[in-house]
Amino acid sequence: MVEYSCLGDWFVDKNHFFAVANTKESRKDEKYRCFLKNRDDDLYIGVSITAECNTLKTVEKSPERLRITPGTDEEIIYLFLVYLRKCSVFDITQVVS
Repeated sequence: MVEYSCLGDWFVDKNHFFAVANTKESRKDEKYRCFLKNRDDDLYIGVSITAECNTLKTVEKSPERLRITPGTDEEIIYLFLVYLRKCSVFDITQVVS
């Protein structure tokens, strides 16, 4: 199980960036990530593979991309199902079987 808490968010044009911390991870190089959501794309979210947010230029060119689809009990992704207005409400949990 992976749980992220939001450290901050900001907008650049239509892109919404989120800096997050994995609350279950103790290794600093694995703990921090950035997420990118574009207001015109409801299907994909870009994810950094390091703590560097500057690696995210577009969702399409992100090091990792998540496709938002309804999950099952074994695979659940709660991510940006609605446009988030405040970082304080950003909390995602990903359960992988």
